[in-house]
Amino acid sequence: MKRFLIVDDDLDPVELVTRAFIQGGYDTPGAVNASEAIGATAVGRFDGVILDMPRAGRHRSELRIVMSDALEALATHLGKREAVS
Repeated sequence: MKRFLIVDDDLDPVELVTRAFIQGGYDTPGAVNASEAIGATAVGRFDGVILDMPRAGRHRSELRIVMSDALEALATHLGKREAVS
């Protein structure tokens, strides 16, 4: 089963997107902060990560590692000078 991680500081979009992915047959935990997202990786690697990057705060570099380990990653609300590497 494919695994996707959904990260946003707002619980409503996390619940909405995780519910849609779960109904689609995916294993999809959600996280409302960087610490939860990093903790979710203890269970194993993700096939994809959807992340609200500005909310990453001081854990931004750790989350970049989580995203780089995933097969696909999408970071939303990136600033003009920011990029996901």
